[in-house]
Amino acid sequence: MKTEPSMTRNRYKTRSEALLDQKGFTLIELLMAIVLVSIIGAIISGSYIAGTRIKAEQEDVVEMQQNLRVAFYLLARDLRMAGYELNANWDPSLLRTANVVTGSSTQVNFSYVISNAQLDLDGDGVPDAGQTANFSYNLNNRELIRNAGATQTPVAGNINAISFAYLDNTGVWAAAPPAVSSNLRAIGVTLVAQAAREDRRRPAVARPFNDAFTDAVFYTSPADRFRRSAGSTVINLRNFGL
Repeated sequence: MKTEPSMTRNRYKTRSEALLDQKGFTLIELLMAIVLVSIIGAIISGSYIAGTRIKAEQEDVVEMQQNLRVAFYLLARDLRMAGYELNANWDPSLLRTANVVTGSSTQVNFSYVISNAQLDLDGDGVPDAGQTANFSYNLNNRELIRNAGATQTPVAGNINAISFAYLDNTGVWAAAPPAVSSNLRAIGVTLVAQAAREDRRRPAVARPFNDAFTDAVFYTSPADRFRRSAGSTVINLRNFGL
């Protein structure tokens, strides 16, 4: 049986005819696909940016809290030694007369007597036998400085301000130590720490900070966009008021 010419043409199409018969995407379908991909990309990009910003903010907060913890730890460790006497012939009267805590609202100075050739508590490389260890803390260029004799050591960075308050034997807080050193009972410390990075999403406004114990404003931040955190602690003096 002979095959009809028309049937042969239908079964064996040319390459051009086959391409013409293939179905593809319409222009509307392509536009819709592009729009959907753009929306998904925008959602993913926005989520990534928001996550990165939150991570940076959390890192700033952690760093500020860490700086505050380190500063409070070292201050408490040293100040609790104020008025201490390490001597074979221990004399409690020296605790009230020989080692006086002095200072102001921005700096504290203190000392203790050491008569032990095995110790070098002030870090000057010389045994402390027969000498008085003198210490002080103050703020310099946003760094908390520990002064031990001739040695000055930065112990915490990005600290904007520090405020010392002094509690006397009547329970009153003041910005200066009592005239009679034996009447001192505790020292309150308030610190303001600053983030290392500026947050451009924060409003640029000035903010006052109060001393946690005297309630006096001791620092007003500039109108910038840095995040700041304040903290305070009370350091009881073990060797005073005995």
